[in-house]
Order: sequence, then C-alpha cells, then structure tokens
Amino acid sequence: MTTNVQVTLKWQDEHLRWTPTDYNEQNRTVFSAREIWTPDIVLFNSADVAYSQQREHYLLSVHSNGTVEWVFPDVFR
Repeated sequence: MTTNVQVTLKWQDEHLRWTPTDYNEQNRTVFSAREIWTPDIVLFNSADVAYSQQREHYLLSVHSNGTVEWVFPDVFR
C-alpha cells in the first residue's frame, strides 16, 4: 500500500522565544530544517527512506512564543 500524506509536527522550543515588541512586532519567522533542531521522526519500516530524508529542505514556521510548526509531504509505503 502506498499513500501520500502531509505530516504536521508541532512542538515548543524554549530557546526560540522572543518578545515581538523588541523586533518591530515580528511574531513569526521561518527557518529551514537544517538551521534549527528538528525531531528525528520517520515511519518505522518505511519502504522509501530516501524520500523521507528530503524533509530537511522544507521550511519551519517559528512563533514568538516558541511554537515550531513543520508541515511537509511524505510518501508512506
């Protein structure tokens, strides 16, 4: 069975918090998955590991309260 999915991961990172008033009311910014810590989560026994490893090319949305959102497509087989 093969299915295309959109994976959404969300977590809190206390090191990525800031006060928006100190930065011209900037409430959100983006980073690539290579620039900040991301959880090492993959589908166990995936038949297509190479595709899952391409996730590092997607952007993560970081909010001023430390919430990080990572949305990326993947193929589960």
